[in-house]
Amino acid sequence: MDIFSFNLLFFLVLILLKINFISALNTELKKESKNYLIITINCLFIIIFLWLSITVFLEITLILRRNFDNLSL
Repeated sequence: MDIFSFNLLFFLVLILLKINFISALNTELKKESKNYLIITINCLFIIIFLWLSITVFLEITLILRRNFDNLSL
């Protein structure tokens, strides 16, 4: 399994988890749609989760690329 396919698989799993989390938040927001503080916190949490997933994707790419370069030397 090369670096690109591993990262693609990992990133797809993160996207599926994110979609599941967002759908759970949407059902929760429909119950409490009048509390704007909860809506704001949930939107910030989604943005942070997106940022963390992209950061993890890039870090795994760098780590695997370094390991692959060390093996090829």
